[in-house]
Amino acid sequence: MSAASESPAGAELRQLAALVTAALAHLAEGRAIDVKALESRTQRLCRSLATLPPEESRGYLPILDDLLAGLDRLGQAFALRLEGALHAQGGGA
Repeated sequence: MSAASESPAGAELRQLAALVTAALAHLAEGRAIDVKALESRTQRLCRSLATLPPEESRGYLPILDDLLAGLDRLGQAFALRLEGALHAQGGGA
Protein backbone atom coordinates (compact mmCIF):
# COMPACT_ATOMS: atom_id res chain seq x y z
CA MET A 1 0.00 0.00 0.00
CA SER A 2 1.37 3.44 -0.90
CA ALA A 3 1.85 6.28 1.54
CA ALA A 4 -0.92 8.19 -0.26
CA SER A 5 -3.45 5.43 0.25
CA GLU A 6 -2.55 5.22 3.97
CA SER A 7 -2.96 8.98 4.58
CA PRO A 8 -6.14 10.74 5.75
CA ALA A 9 -6.67 12.09 2.22
CA GLY A 10 -6.23 8.59 0.80
CA ALA A 11 -8.78 7.27 3.28
CA GLU A 12 -11.20 10.05 2.31
CA LEU A 13 -10.71 9.23 -1.37
CA ARG A 14 -11.51 5.58 -0.70
CA GLN A 15 -14.60 6.61 1.28
CA LEU A 16 -15.76 8.80 -1.61
CA ALA A 17 -15.23 5.93 -4.03
CA ALA A 18 -17.33 3.73 -1.74
CA LEU A 19 -20.06 6.40 -1.65
CA VAL A 20 -20.09 6.52 -5.45
CA THR A 21 -20.40 2.73 -5.56
CA ALA A 22 -23.28 2.89 -3.07
CA ALA A 23 -24.93 5.66 -5.10
CA LEU A 24 -24.74 3.48 -8.21
CA ALA A 25 -26.40 0.63 -6.32
CA HIS A 26 -29.13 2.95 -5.00
CA LEU A 27 -29.85 4.24 -8.50
CA ALA A 28 -30.05 0.69 -9.82
CA GLU A 29 -32.63 -0.04 -7.10
CA GLY A 30 -34.60 3.10 -7.99
CA ARG A 31 -33.68 4.82 -4.74
CA ALA A 32 -32.81 8.49 -4.37
CA ILE A 33 -29.28 9.64 -3.59
CA ASP A 34 -27.88 12.83 -2.07
CA VAL A 35 -25.79 14.20 -4.93
CA LYS A 36 -25.17 17.52 -3.17
CA ALA A 37 -23.40 15.83 -0.25
CA LEU A 38 -21.27 13.78 -2.62
CA GLU A 39 -20.44 16.89 -4.63
CA SER A 40 -19.47 18.98 -1.59
CA ARG A 41 -17.24 16.23 -0.17
CA THR A 42 -15.56 15.79 -3.53
CA GLN A 43 -14.98 19.53 -3.92
CA ARG A 44 -13.59 19.85 -0.40
CA LEU A 45 -11.19 16.96 -0.94
CA CYS A 46 -10.03 18.26 -4.32
CA ARG A 47 -9.33 21.70 -2.83
CA SER A 48 -7.32 20.03 -0.09
CA LEU A 49 -5.32 17.92 -2.55
CA ALA A 50 -4.61 21.00 -4.67
CA THR A 51 -2.66 22.52 -1.77
CA LEU A 52 -0.20 19.62 -1.61
CA PRO A 53 3.25 19.75 -3.18
CA PRO A 54 3.28 18.14 -6.66
CA GLU A 55 5.47 15.22 -5.60
CA GLU A 56 3.04 14.36 -2.80
CA SER A 57 -0.12 14.88 -4.83
CA ARG A 58 1.10 12.55 -7.60
CA GLY A 59 0.73 9.67 -5.16
CA TYR A 60 -3.02 10.20 -5.21
CA LEU A 61 -3.40 9.86 -8.97
CA PRO A 62 -4.36 6.14 -9.00
CA ILE A 63 -7.02 6.67 -6.34
CA LEU A 64 -8.27 9.81 -8.13
CA ASP A 65 -8.47 7.89 -11.41
CA ASP A 66 -10.65 5.26 -9.72
CA LEU A 67 -12.86 7.95 -8.20
CA LEU A 68 -13.21 9.72 -11.55
CA ALA A 69 -14.18 6.46 -13.26
CA GLY A 70 -16.84 5.90 -10.61
CA LEU A 71 -18.18 9.42 -11.03
CA ASP A 72 -18.33 8.87 -14.80
CA ARG A 73 -20.34 5.68 -14.25
CA LEU A 74 -22.64 7.57 -11.89
CA GLY A 75 -23.18 10.29 -14.50
CA GLN A 76 -24.02 7.65 -17.10
CA ALA A 77 -26.44 5.98 -14.70
CA PHE A 78 -28.19 9.32 -14.10
CA ALA A 79 -28.45 9.91 -17.84
CA LEU A 80 -29.96 6.45 -18.38
CA ARG A 81 -32.41 6.97 -15.53
CA LEU A 82 -33.47 10.34 -16.94
CA GLU A 83 -33.81 8.88 -20.41
CA GLY A 84 -36.00 6.09 -19.03
CA ALA A 85 -38.16 8.55 -17.11
CA LEU A 86 -38.62 10.74 -20.17
CA HIS A 87 -39.45 7.74 -22.31
CA ALA A 88 -42.00 6.53 -19.75
CA GLN A 89 -43.67 9.95 -19.87
CA GLY A 90 -43.76 9.89 -23.66
CA GLY A 91 -41.15 12.63 -24.02
CA GLY A 92 -38.21 10.49 -25.08
CA ALA A 93 -37.31 8.91 -28.38
